[in-house]
Amino acid sequence: MGRSKYSGKSVSEAAYEMLREANRAMHAKELVQRLVEGGLQIKGKTPLTSVATSLKRDKRFKKVGPNTFEALEESLIHAV
Repeated sequence: MGRSKYSGKSVSEAAYEMLREANRAMHAKELVQRLVEGGLQIKGKTPLTSVATSLKRDKRFKKVGPNTFEALEESLIHAV
């Protein structure tokens, strides 16, 4: 993973890309770590809360456990 893979993207954009590539659900803590490693700057005093809140508000994600999210298929997003 390059140092700037997620640089310039929103939290939601970068997380969606990451979850689609991983093809599995991830806890927000793991997402934060990987997003930061990929060059994303997460604003806010509590990055974990910032990421979890962003994903809860975005219909591209499904919450599958406490602070654990998966990316929905494109066809499911538009069907809702």
